[in-house]
Amino acid sequence: MIGYVTLGADDLEKSAKFYDALLGEMGAKRMMESDSFIAWLAAPQQPAISITKPHDGKPASVGNGTMVAIACDKPETVDRLYKKAIALGATDEGPAGPRGDTFYAGYFRDLDGNKLNFFCMTLSGWGRRVRRAAAVWAPGHRVYFRSAAKNLDAPPLRALRQTHRAGSFVWAGAIFVL
Repeated sequence: MIGYVTLGADDLEKSAKFYDALLGEMGAKRMMESDSFIAWLAAPQQPAISITKPHDGKPASVGNGTMVAIACDKPETVDRLYKKAIALGATDEGPAGPRGDTFYAGYFRDLDGNKLNFFCMTLSGWGRRVRRAAAVWAPGHRVYFRSAAKNLDAPPLRALRQTHRAGSFVWAGAIFVL
């Protein structure tokens, strides 16, 4: 749905060096540029990131509450890119690491103060528990892991339990063996 994100930059040359090095780690290259605008793209069907000198001629400012999240394939990529951003002069806004059971991210501010993060979704937490349960399950055992549903008699679970009198099913990231 998102085509591109534009961030304000007062020193286009300095910011361009930062993003050339950082986004180059993801395979992104400049796709468009002028004397006041540069955009990077990793693949034709993916969103682009661009920097620009503000059109009104005033200094660039950071949007309060605005953040650009850049998707990665795995936590190791998040770690590598987050460390690269910091090495290039970015300011730490939260080191790379897990946030909850399935989200992994590292937050930083670029040279102009724009907030960004690198992130990926993981199978930690519930995913590991489900795999572990599947590995030790034997017929006749009943294993329940509650996730989004705190109550096993919640209407969606009650309906699934009535439908699946025997066997097993997965719901909300948890495996239920009947």
